[in-house]
Amino acid sequence: MEKFTGTFDGFIKYIGPRVRNLVQNSLARNLRKKVGICQHCGLTDNLHAAHVHGHDRNLLIIDALGDSLIDGKIRSVDLDAFEQRFCKSHSNPEEIFLILCGKCHKIYDSNTDEKTTNVRADSQKKIFISTRNSHDDNSVLPIELIPNDVDEFKQQLLINKRAIITVFFNSGLKEDRIWDANRFSETSNVIGNLRSRPEFRQSNWQDANINHIRVKIKNN
Repeated sequence: MEKFTGTFDGFIKYIGPRVRNLVQNSLARNLRKKVGICQHCGLTDNLHAAHVHGHDRNLLIIDALGDSLIDGKIRSVDLDAFEQRFCKSHSNPEEIFLILCGKCHKIYDSNTDEKTTNVRADSQKKIFISTRNSHDDNSVLPIELIPNDVDEFKQQLLINKRAIITVFFNSGLKEDRIWDANRFSETSNVIGNLRSRPEFRQSNWQDANINHIRVKIKNN
């Protein structure tokens, strides 16, 4: 069982090429054959599988790292488990990829205002994953945990089995929802669990005019 410990930038440097090859040579191969043409200009040569904006490779890598990524540092991630989660995120390739020729791929990438994907933390150790404008429909839903350390939050959730999800809307209103975590286990992923909820999935939270959420452990 191989593991990686280090910075996110280091992970991308050493693991990124393998992930890139995995995407192009395995995960996207069948879709390229199925579509067979550039979905923008109709050419059939030099076809690429371009990640749809909002499903960028680095954002999917971050999701697959889950609780192993804290404040831009990766703590002992199991590489086999990471790769399985990353592949699972591509289980519906039609939603993840556009099939484009090399020229259209370059144009498509140049039309996004996402310069790079960075992982930064503020004084409360909140993780912000994107340099997009906060009003961009492809941005990532900001999630604040209380306590803000992911490991501590997870341990408290395992004990208390309940948390309060406060949803903040762009209108200024907010709404409290109870997270009944009776099925949450040691192997569960805190951020992945939250992001998998239908109302917090990509495009759904924007359509609901949600600004961000705060998740606080509810003590018994």
